[in-house]
Order: sequence, then C-alpha cells, then structure tokens
Amino acid sequence: MQTALIQPDLHTCGLLVDRAADVSAGRAAIRQMKSMGCQPNHGLYVKLLAKAASLTEAIAVIEEMRAAGFRPGSGTYNAAINVVRNEADSRVIIADMIAAQVTPDRGTYHLLLDRVHGEEAVRALIAEMQAAAIPLDTAVYARLIAQTPNYTAACAVITEMRASNIQPDKGTYYALISRTADEVAARNQL
Repeated sequence: MQTALIQPDLHTCGLLVDRAADVSAGRAAIRQMKSMGCQPNHGLYVKLLAKAASLTEAIAVIEEMRAAGFRPGSGTYNAAINVVRNEADSRVIIADMIAAQVTPDRGTYHLLLDRVHGEEAVRALIAEMQAAAIPLDTAVYARLIAQTPNYTAACAVITEMRASNIQPDKGTYYALISRTADEVAARNQL
C-alpha cells in the first residue's frame, strides 16, 4: 500500500488482523500495522482475541490489551469466554473479569449457560444469575428444558416460566420438542 502512495488507516490495517490464522500471526499483523503508522484500537485486540485457541492465549491477549492502554469490558471478556468453550476455563475468565471490576452481564451468563451440563448445573447458574440481578429470559429456560431428564420435567419448566411471567416462545417450544424427541428415540432403542 505504502509503495502505491496510499497511507494505510486503521480499517485497512485491521484486515491484516482479520485474515491472521492465529494469535501469533495476529500479533505479527499488529506489529506490521504499527510499522506503517497505524495504532491498534480496542476493536483490533478483540479481533486478536477471537484468534486465541486456549485459555492461556485468551488471557495473554487481554493482558496485551491492558498494556496497550485499553480497558477490557464485558464484550471483551465475553469474546474470551466464547473462545475457551468450557465451564472451567470460562470461570477463570469470569474471575479475571470480576478482579478487573467488570460486571458479568446477560451475555456472559448466556455464554456460560452453553458450557454447563445437567439440570442441576443449569439451575445453579440460574440462581447465580438471580443473585446478580440478571433477568431470566426464554433462552435460559430453553437451556434448562434441554437439560431436564424427561418430558414431564421439561413441562414443569414451562409451568415455572409462566409462573415467573415469562411466556414461552418458539425457541422454548423447540427445546421442549427436541427434549421429547430425545426421549422417544431413547425408548425406541430399548
């Protein structure tokens, strides 16, 4: 670009991070950006975070972001949780989030919901959400339905929803139908 007398800007340099195969290549792209006079912004570090393949890489990118003068927010931490894909690593990121005085939000808990397994674990997370004053919604109940042991328990969750003044939606009924299909399939295999 520079040889064609085009001064790269943040957006054109950001393409280098977008196209990076991994964190290492993303870091190289950021170094290249800086050599062309582009200063990375918060968003580029979030893009770099998306390239992380492990908890260690995700935490390292968050630390680099801080070192560059950017304060990670809930969206940044949620992006890190999205990278790690399991509850234990997600909890490490949430602990870092809380230590940095960033409050987990609805998105944080929704990501965590996808990483817990079993009705008891989902109910424990619901209690945690309620303690944090995070409103429950149909997605939370759909996840709970998916984790119930049988159709009867799933229907009880629908009743519980309605008692909480949350009306089931298409996603909730989809979870109920899927739960029922799983139970019928299990019976047919006996």
